[in-house]
Amino acid sequence: SVSQLCLELNEPTVPLVQSWAGQHGDWECVTSAERQPDGGREILGFLWNRAAGVELLPLPAPPDCAGMIPSNGTGASCRVPLLVRQFKVGAFAFTAVNVHVRPAADEGTAVQLPPLGPALLSPEIDGVKGGWPVLVLGGLGAQAASALGGLPSVLPPEAFTDIGKEKPGGSRAADGVWVSSSVKERHTGGSAVVRAGLSSAWIPDGWAWGGFVSDHCPVWAEFFTD
Repeated sequence: SVSQLCLELNEPTVPLVQSWAGQHGDWECVTSAERQPDGGREILGFLWNRAAGVELLPLPAPPDCAGMIPSNGTGASCRVPLLVRQFKVGAFAFTAVNVHVRPAADEGTAVQLPPLGPALLSPEIDGVKGGWPVLVLGGLGAQAASALGGLPSVLPPEAFTDIGKEKPGGSRAADGVWVSSSVKERHTGGSAVVRAGLSSAWIPDGWAWGGFVSDHCPVWAEFFTD
């Protein structure tokens, strides 16, 4: 879990982590509730290094910001797990949104998402004051383009973010980083999908070993903060 990763970074027990050169940092994390409004048990979280100047700002909202985003014009609503927090790095303050929609086993039964972009940029979302730069992290799969129509991605469209033994280069863009225009202006142009070091001889792979820690690859993007 995110909490376990945070503890390991602050008080390392794994030899490889203990052997890191230089400062290990001062890590903190925040997570959503263990049970989401849609009944799922998936936990969303943020992990940051205070020693690098990242500061969590006070948020006038419940600890679990997973909530309801209304579907425009229909009166219906779609439960979308969200974790929303505000951070400050140097002089740059922004709203970070962690969102992940689990893919349906049957594509014909997939939940159709309402447009999330306008909702995230609205004057208020679960107590978060609007008008701030917005950075969205997570997975929306094939619906990202329509759900986040107003937010551009900082990853190239051909960047696959999944991984597996049969297709180590990936086959779908499952995850991404989307930003509002004010954050896009700060993007250095640097971003990538991490594929190295995601497997281990100690991770089961069916009846064999050498599996991957996850079928999702980490992604990174670089922004100016001053």
